[in-house]
Amino acid sequence: IQIRTHTMHEEAERGVAAHWLYKENKFSHLRQLLDWHKEIAQSKLSDDEIYVMTPAGDILNLINGATPLDFAYAVHSELGHRCRGAKINGQIVPLTYTLRTGDKVEISTILQGNPSRDWLNPELGFIKTSRARSKISHWFKQQAFNQDVTEGRELLERELARHGLLKAASLSVLAKHFNLKDEDTLLASVARGNVRPGQIIQALQPKAVEKPATSIPLTKPSPESSGSAIVGASDLLTRFAKCCKPIPGDKIVGYITQGRGISIHKKICNNVKNFSDPRRFIQINWDNQSSGTFHTDLKIIAQNQPKILNDLTSLFANEKINLLSFQSTLNEGQNRIVLLVTVQIQDAEQLQRLLHLVQQLPAILEVNRT
Repeated sequence: IQIRTHTMHEEAERGVAAHWLYKENKFSHLRQLLDWHKEIAQSKLSDDEIYVMTPAGDILNLINGATPLDFAYAVHSELGHRCRGAKINGQIVPLTYTLRTGDKVEISTILQGNPSRDWLNPELGFIKTSRARSKISHWFKQQAFNQDVTEGRELLERELARHGLLKAASLSVLAKHFNLKDEDTLLASVARGNVRPGQIIQALQPKAVEKPATSIPLTKPSPESSGSAIVGASDLLTRFAKCCKPIPGDKIVGYITQGRGISIHKKICNNVKNFSDPRRFIQINWDNQSSGTFHTDLKIIAQNQPKILNDLTSLFANEKINLLSFQSTLNEGQNRIVLLVTVQIQDAEQLQRLLHLVQQLPAILEVNRT
Protein backbone atom coordinates (compact mmCIF):
# COMPACT_ATOMS: atom_id res chain seq x y z
CA ILE A 1 0.00 0.00 0.00
CA GLN A 2 1.32 3.42 -0.97
CA ILE A 3 0.13 6.53 0.82
CA ARG A 4 0.95 9.78 -0.97
CA THR A 5 -0.35 13.30 -1.32
CA HIS A 6 -1.75 14.72 -4.53
CA THR A 7 1.59 16.41 -5.19
CA MET A 8 3.48 13.17 -4.64
CA HIS A 9 1.04 11.33 -6.98
CA GLU A 10 1.51 13.85 -9.80
CA GLU A 11 5.26 13.64 -9.45
CA ALA A 12 5.22 9.83 -9.49
CA GLU A 13 2.95 9.49 -12.52
CA ARG A 14 4.26 12.32 -14.68
CA GLY A 15 7.71 13.11 -13.38
CA VAL A 16 11.06 12.06 -14.79
CA ALA A 17 11.36 9.11 -12.46
CA ALA A 18 8.14 7.57 -13.78
CA HIS A 19 9.60 7.17 -17.28
CA TRP A 20 12.80 5.50 -16.12
CA LEU A 21 11.55 3.46 -13.15
CA TYR A 22 8.02 2.39 -14.07
CA LYS A 23 8.11 2.42 -17.88
CA GLU A 24 11.66 1.35 -18.61
CA ASN A 25 10.50 -1.43 -20.93
CA LYS A 26 9.36 1.19 -23.49
CA PHE A 27 12.96 2.33 -23.87
CA SER A 28 14.60 -1.08 -24.26
CA HIS A 29 14.42 -0.86 -28.06
CA LEU A 30 15.86 2.66 -27.96
CA ARG A 31 18.75 1.41 -25.85
CA GLN A 32 19.47 -1.29 -28.44
CA LEU A 33 19.60 1.29 -31.21
CA LEU A 34 21.85 3.54 -29.15
CA ASP A 35 24.16 0.62 -28.41
CA TRP A 36 24.21 -0.27 -32.10
CA HIS A 37 25.10 3.29 -33.14
CA LYS A 38 27.80 3.38 -30.46
CA GLU A 39 29.21 0.08 -31.70
CA ILE A 40 29.31 1.37 -35.27
CA ALA A 41 31.07 4.53 -34.17
CA GLN A 42 33.72 2.58 -32.27
CA SER A 43 34.34 -0.06 -34.97
CA LYS A 44 35.89 0.21 -38.39
CA LEU A 45 33.24 -0.82 -40.94
CA SER A 46 34.17 -2.30 -44.31
CA ASP A 47 33.89 0.10 -47.20
CA ASP A 48 32.19 -2.69 -49.16
CA GLU A 49 29.20 -3.03 -46.85
CA ILE A 50 26.43 -0.91 -45.41
CA TYR A 51 23.95 -1.55 -42.59
CA VAL A 52 20.33 -0.47 -42.89
CA MET A 53 17.21 -0.98 -40.79
CA THR A 54 13.79 -2.42 -41.56
CA PRO A 55 10.65 -0.67 -40.23
CA ALA A 56 10.64 -3.26 -37.40
CA GLY A 57 14.17 -2.30 -36.38
CA ASP A 58 15.95 -5.35 -37.80
CA ILE A 59 19.35 -4.72 -39.35
CA LEU A 60 20.38 -5.89 -42.81
CA ASN A 61 23.82 -5.67 -44.31
CA LEU A 62 24.09 -4.98 -48.05
CA ILE A 63 26.88 -4.19 -50.45
CA ASN A 64 27.93 -0.58 -50.75
CA GLY A 65 25.87 1.11 -53.46
CA ALA A 66 22.76 -1.03 -52.85
CA THR A 67 19.35 0.44 -53.66
CA PRO A 68 15.88 0.10 -52.10
CA LEU A 69 15.14 -2.66 -54.63
CA ASP A 70 18.18 -4.60 -53.42
CA PHE A 71 16.86 -4.15 -49.90
CA ALA A 72 13.41 -5.45 -50.92
CA TYR A 73 14.80 -8.58 -52.58
CA ALA A 74 17.07 -9.19 -49.59
CA VAL A 75 13.97 -9.32 -47.38
CA HIS A 76 11.82 -11.51 -49.70
CA SER A 77 11.45 -12.18 -53.42
CA GLU A 78 7.75 -11.30 -53.41
CA LEU A 79 8.46 -7.99 -51.69
CA GLY A 80 10.89 -7.18 -54.49
CA HIS A 81 8.48 -8.21 -57.25
CA ARG A 82 5.69 -6.03 -55.82
CA CYS A 83 7.91 -3.07 -54.94
CA ARG A 84 6.80 0.23 -56.45
CA GLY A 85 8.36 2.84 -54.19
CA ALA A 86 10.46 3.45 -51.08
CA LYS A 87 10.85 5.77 -48.11
CA ILE A 88 14.19 6.44 -46.44
CA ASN A 89 13.90 7.80 -42.91
CA GLY A 90 10.33 8.76 -43.71
CA GLN A 91 11.18 10.58 -46.95
CA ILE A 92 10.08 9.33 -50.39
CA VAL A 93 13.07 8.50 -52.60
CA PRO A 94 13.45 6.97 -56.10
CA LEU A 95 14.20 3.26 -56.42
CA THR A 96 17.66 4.15 -57.72
CA TYR A 97 18.54 5.88 -54.42
CA THR A 98 21.89 4.74 -52.96
CA LEU A 99 21.43 3.46 -49.42
CA ARG A 100 23.75 4.50 -46.61
CA THR A 101 24.55 2.99 -43.24
CA GLY A 102 21.89 3.87 -40.67
CA ASP A 103 19.06 4.40 -43.18
CA LYS A 104 15.64 3.15 -42.16
CA VAL A 105 14.05 1.67 -45.30
CA GLU A 106 10.32 1.28 -45.89
CA ILE A 107 9.11 -0.38 -49.11
CA SER A 108 5.82 0.58 -50.79
CA THR A 109 4.14 -2.32 -52.63
CA ILE A 110 1.07 -3.15 -54.68
CA LEU A 111 -1.18 -6.15 -54.10
CA GLN A 112 -0.30 -7.94 -57.34
CA GLY A 113 2.84 -6.89 -59.16
CA ASN A 114 5.60 -8.08 -61.45
CA PRO A 115 9.19 -6.93 -61.85
CA SER A 116 10.15 -4.66 -64.73
CA ARG A 117 12.74 -5.59 -67.35
CA ASP A 118 14.19 -2.10 -66.84
CA TRP A 119 15.38 -3.23 -63.44
CA LEU A 120 17.89 -5.53 -65.16
CA ASN A 121 19.41 -2.68 -67.18
CA PRO A 122 22.69 -1.84 -65.41
CA GLU A 123 22.77 1.63 -66.95
CA LEU A 124 19.54 2.58 -65.14
CA GLY A 125 20.97 1.66 -61.73
CA PHE A 126 17.93 -0.02 -60.17
CA ILE A 127 19.84 -2.94 -58.63
CA LYS A 128 23.40 -3.69 -57.57
CA THR A 129 23.28 -7.06 -55.80
CA SER A 130 23.57 -10.41 -57.56
CA ARG A 131 20.70 -11.76 -55.44
CA ALA A 132 18.25 -9.19 -56.78
CA ARG A 133 19.42 -9.69 -60.37
CA SER A 134 19.10 -13.47 -60.02
CA LYS A 135 15.57 -13.27 -58.59
CA ILE A 136 14.36 -10.94 -61.34
CA SER A 137 15.93 -13.02 -64.13
CA HIS A 138 14.44 -16.19 -62.71
CA TRP A 139 10.98 -14.62 -62.70
CA PHE A 140 11.15 -13.75 -66.40
CA LYS A 141 12.57 -17.16 -67.30
CA GLN A 142 9.71 -18.80 -65.44
CA GLN A 143 7.18 -16.71 -67.35
CA ALA A 144 8.73 -17.72 -70.67
CA PHE A 145 8.79 -21.34 -69.54
CA ASN A 146 5.11 -21.25 -68.60
CA GLN A 147 4.24 -19.81 -72.01
CA ASP A 148 6.26 -22.55 -73.72
CA VAL A 149 4.41 -25.17 -71.67
CA THR A 150 1.05 -23.77 -72.80
CA GLU A 151 2.08 -23.61 -76.46
CA GLY A 152 3.62 -27.08 -76.32
CA ARG A 153 0.46 -28.54 -74.81
CA GLU A 154 -1.72 -27.01 -77.55
CA LEU A 155 0.62 -28.22 -80.30
CA LEU A 156 0.81 -31.75 -78.92
CA GLU A 157 -2.95 -32.01 -78.39
CA ARG A 158 -3.55 -31.00 -82.02
CA GLU A 159 -1.13 -33.64 -83.30
CA LEU A 160 -2.52 -36.35 -81.03
CA ALA A 161 -6.06 -35.53 -82.14
CA ARG A 162 -5.00 -35.68 -85.79
CA HIS A 163 -3.63 -39.19 -85.23
CA GLY A 164 -6.59 -40.30 -83.11
CA LEU A 165 -4.51 -40.50 -79.92
CA LEU A 166 -6.56 -38.33 -77.58
CA LYS A 167 -6.25 -40.92 -74.81
CA ALA A 168 -2.48 -40.96 -74.78
CA ALA A 169 -0.14 -42.34 -72.15
CA SER A 170 0.85 -40.23 -69.18
CA LEU A 171 3.03 -37.31 -70.20
CA SER A 172 5.13 -37.91 -67.10
CA VAL A 173 5.99 -41.36 -68.43
CA LEU A 174 6.81 -39.88 -71.84
CA ALA A 175 9.04 -37.28 -70.18
CA LYS A 176 11.13 -40.07 -68.66
CA HIS A 177 11.28 -41.73 -72.08
CA PHE A 178 12.99 -38.58 -73.42
CA ASN A 179 15.15 -38.20 -70.28
CA LEU A 180 13.35 -35.03 -69.23
CA LYS A 181 12.50 -33.92 -65.70
CA ASP A 182 8.70 -33.81 -65.80
CA GLU A 183 5.59 -33.21 -67.90
CA ASP A 184 6.05 -29.42 -68.10
CA THR A 185 9.65 -29.78 -69.28
CA LEU A 186 8.46 -32.14 -72.03
CA LEU A 187 5.77 -29.70 -73.20
CA ALA A 188 8.21 -26.78 -73.17
CA SER A 189 10.65 -28.87 -75.24
CA VAL A 190 7.88 -29.51 -77.78
CA ALA A 191 7.22 -25.77 -78.11
CA ARG A 192 10.93 -25.01 -78.49
CA GLY A 193 11.39 -27.71 -81.11
CA ASN A 194 13.75 -29.85 -79.00
CA VAL A 195 11.23 -32.71 -79.06
CA ARG A 196 9.06 -33.10 -82.16
CA PRO A 197 5.42 -34.20 -81.88
CA GLY A 198 6.24 -36.97 -84.34
CA GLN A 199 8.75 -38.42 -81.87
CA ILE A 200 6.08 -38.54 -79.18
CA ILE A 201 3.62 -40.20 -81.56
CA GLN A 202 6.25 -42.82 -82.44
CA ALA A 203 6.82 -43.42 -78.73
CA LEU A 204 3.07 -43.94 -78.31
CA GLN A 205 2.88 -46.17 -81.39
CA PRO A 206 6.12 -48.15 -81.56
CA LYS A 207 4.57 -50.52 -84.09
CA ALA A 208 4.14 -47.67 -86.58
CA VAL A 209 7.87 -47.86 -87.39
CA GLU A 210 7.13 -50.54 -89.94
CA LYS A 211 4.02 -51.14 -92.06
CA PRO A 212 2.41 -54.58 -91.88
CA ALA A 213 2.57 -56.37 -95.22
CA THR A 214 -0.82 -58.00 -94.88
CA SER A 215 -1.38 -58.56 -98.59
CA ILE A 216 2.00 -60.13 -99.41
CA PRO A 217 2.37 -63.66 -97.99
CA LEU A 218 5.71 -65.43 -98.00
CA THR A 219 6.36 -68.13 -100.58
CA LYS A 220 8.32 -71.29 -100.06
CA PRO A 221 12.04 -70.53 -100.42
CA SER A 222 14.17 -72.15 -103.05
CA PRO A 223 16.11 -75.34 -102.18
CA GLU A 224 19.33 -73.45 -101.64
CA SER A 225 17.65 -71.12 -99.14
CA SER A 226 18.73 -71.22 -95.53
CA GLY A 227 15.24 -70.35 -94.31
CA SER A 228 13.94 -73.84 -93.60
CA ALA A 229 12.58 -72.67 -90.24
CA ILE A 230 9.52 -71.05 -91.85
CA VAL A 231 8.96 -73.17 -94.94
CA GLY A 232 5.30 -72.91 -95.93
CA ALA A 233 4.52 -70.36 -93.16
CA SER A 234 2.45 -68.10 -95.39
CA ASP A 235 0.56 -66.66 -92.44
CA LEU A 236 3.66 -65.50 -90.59
CA LEU A 237 3.62 -61.86 -89.44
CA THR A 238 5.68 -59.73 -91.82
CA ARG A 239 6.41 -56.03 -91.96
CA PHE A 240 7.90 -53.67 -94.53
CA ALA A 241 10.86 -51.71 -93.20
CA LYS A 242 10.34 -47.97 -93.42
CA CYS A 243 14.05 -47.32 -93.91
CA CYS A 244 14.01 -48.63 -97.50
CA LYS A 245 10.29 -49.25 -98.27
CA PRO A 246 10.58 -52.21 -100.65
CA ILE A 247 8.04 -52.66 -103.45
CA PRO A 248 7.32 -55.64 -105.74
CA GLY A 249 10.20 -56.03 -108.14
CA ASP A 250 12.89 -55.14 -105.58
CA LYS A 251 15.28 -57.81 -104.42
CA ILE A 252 14.33 -58.39 -100.79
CA VAL A 253 15.55 -60.22 -97.71
CA GLY A 254 13.80 -61.03 -94.44
CA TYR A 255 15.18 -60.44 -90.96
CA ILE A 256 13.61 -62.19 -87.96
CA THR A 257 12.95 -59.60 -85.25
CA GLN A 258 12.12 -60.12 -81.59
CA GLY A 259 8.37 -59.98 -81.10
CA ARG A 260 7.53 -58.22 -84.41
CA GLY A 261 7.74 -61.02 -86.91
CA ILE A 262 9.87 -60.70 -90.04
CA SER A 263 11.07 -57.30 -91.20
CA ILE A 264 11.34 -57.10 -95.00
CA HIS A 265 14.18 -54.97 -96.42
CA LYS A 266 15.67 -54.35 -99.83
CA LYS A 267 18.89 -56.32 -100.16
CA ILE A 268 20.78 -53.09 -100.83
CA CYS A 269 19.36 -51.40 -97.70
CA ASN A 270 22.11 -49.79 -95.62
CA ASN A 271 20.54 -51.04 -92.40
CA VAL A 272 20.84 -54.65 -93.53
CA LYS A 273 24.61 -54.26 -93.44
CA ASN A 274 24.42 -53.25 -89.79
CA PHE A 275 22.40 -56.24 -88.54
CA SER A 276 24.66 -58.19 -86.21
CA ASP A 277 23.19 -61.71 -86.27
CA PRO A 278 23.40 -63.37 -89.73
CA ARG A 279 21.38 -66.35 -88.44
CA ARG A 280 18.25 -64.18 -88.42
CA PHE A 281 18.32 -63.56 -92.19
CA ILE A 282 15.86 -65.52 -94.29
CA GLN A 283 15.32 -65.64 -98.04
CA ILE A 284 11.85 -64.57 -99.15
CA ASN A 285 10.22 -63.86 -102.48
CA TRP A 286 7.35 -61.75 -103.72
CA ASP A 287 4.04 -63.50 -104.27
CA ASN A 288 3.13 -62.53 -107.82
CA GLN A 289 -0.43 -63.73 -107.33
CA SER A 290 -1.30 -61.11 -104.72
CA SER A 291 -1.79 -57.40 -105.07
CA GLY A 292 -1.64 -54.41 -102.79
CA THR A 293 -0.37 -50.87 -102.40
CA PHE A 294 3.04 -49.77 -101.21
CA HIS A 295 4.71 -46.56 -100.10
CA THR A 296 7.89 -45.23 -101.65
CA ASP A 297 9.87 -42.00 -101.45
CA LEU A 298 10.92 -39.81 -104.37
CA LYS A 299 13.46 -37.00 -104.54
CA ILE A 300 12.71 -34.42 -107.23
CA ILE A 301 15.06 -31.58 -108.13
CA ALA A 302 13.61 -28.84 -110.31
CA GLN A 303 14.12 -25.26 -111.33
CA ASN A 304 12.21 -22.86 -109.12
CA GLN A 305 9.23 -22.00 -111.30
CA PRO A 306 5.73 -20.94 -110.18
CA LYS A 307 3.86 -23.82 -111.85
CA ILE A 308 6.11 -26.70 -110.88
CA LEU A 309 3.98 -27.75 -107.88
CA ASN A 310 0.76 -27.52 -109.87
CA ASP A 311 2.26 -29.67 -112.64
CA LEU A 312 3.34 -32.36 -110.19
CA THR A 313 0.04 -32.56 -108.31
CA SER A 314 -1.89 -32.66 -111.59
CA LEU A 315 0.31 -35.51 -112.82
CA PHE A 316 -0.24 -37.51 -109.63
CA ALA A 317 -3.99 -36.96 -109.89
CA ASN A 318 -4.13 -38.03 -113.56
CA GLU A 319 -2.15 -41.21 -112.81
CA LYS A 320 -4.31 -41.87 -109.72
CA ILE A 321 -1.25 -41.77 -107.49
CA ASN A 322 -1.91 -40.93 -103.84
CA LEU A 323 0.45 -38.27 -102.48
CA LEU A 324 1.07 -39.15 -98.81
CA SER A 325 3.62 -36.56 -97.74
CA PHE A 326 5.37 -33.57 -99.24
CA GLN A 327 8.40 -31.48 -98.22
CA SER A 328 10.20 -28.79 -100.17
CA THR A 329 13.50 -26.94 -99.76
CA LEU A 330 14.42 -23.87 -101.79
CA ASN A 331 18.02 -23.21 -102.83
CA GLU A 332 17.93 -19.53 -103.73
CA GLY A 333 21.58 -19.45 -104.76
CA GLN A 334 21.03 -22.03 -107.50
CA ASN A 335 17.37 -21.12 -108.03
CA ARG A 336 16.42 -24.75 -107.46
CA ILE A 337 13.79 -26.47 -105.38
CA VAL A 338 14.26 -29.93 -103.86
CA LEU A 339 11.06 -31.92 -103.26
CA LEU A 340 10.81 -35.01 -101.06
CA VAL A 341 7.51 -36.80 -101.62
CA THR A 342 6.00 -40.11 -100.48
CA VAL A 343 3.58 -41.75 -102.91
CA GLN A 344 1.43 -44.87 -102.91
CA ILE A 345 1.93 -47.26 -105.81
CA GLN A 346 1.18 -50.89 -106.76
CA ASP A 347 4.43 -52.21 -108.22
CA ALA A 348 7.77 -51.35 -109.77
CA GLU A 349 6.24 -51.03 -113.25
CA GLN A 350 3.90 -48.28 -112.11
CA LEU A 351 6.79 -46.58 -110.31
CA GLN A 352 8.96 -46.58 -113.44
CA ARG A 353 6.13 -45.07 -115.46
CA LEU A 354 5.67 -42.36 -112.83
CA LEU A 355 9.39 -41.54 -112.80
CA HIS A 356 9.37 -41.25 -116.60
CA LEU A 357 6.36 -38.91 -116.63
CA VAL A 358 7.81 -36.70 -113.91
CA GLN A 359 11.10 -36.44 -115.78
CA GLN A 360 9.22 -35.18 -118.86
CA LEU A 361 7.73 -32.21 -117.00
CA PRO A 362 9.21 -28.78 -117.78
CA ALA A 363 11.80 -27.54 -115.28
CA ILE A 364 12.43 -31.04 -113.82
CA LEU A 365 16.18 -31.59 -113.54
CA GLU A 366 16.30 -34.91 -111.72
CA VAL A 367 13.95 -37.47 -110.16
CA ASN A 368 15.01 -40.56 -108.24
CA ARG A 369 13.65 -43.05 -105.78
CA THR A 370 15.34 -42.71 -102.39
